[in-house]
Amino acid sequence: SSLKEGNSIPSKFFNYLAVGAPILGLAPESSDLANLIAKYDVGRNFSNPQVEELIDFIELMTEDSHRMYYSDQSLKAAKDFTKENAQLLIRNLNCN
Repeated sequence: SSLKEGNSIPSKFFNYLAVGAPILGLAPESSDLANLIAKYDVGRNFSNPQVEELIDFIELMTEDSHRMYYSDQSLKAAKDFTKENAQLLIRNLNCN
């Protein structure tokens, strides 16, 4: 089987969550990355051509309250993506 476009998530995403970084995604709206950004409310995803909205989000991140909100959301989300949880998932997949 082949991977469909958008069905992979850059590993950097999880590192950014772990350090509490607000996420600015550039991916198709139907992608796994866009879905995770929305599910955990850790930032915003943009697909082309959303230049004005992208600029607005970057400007919004200069405001402490908005940046801290997304930072806190990232730190909370990171708790779901630990090494232990990954190992548990692998064990469960291997059992099936």
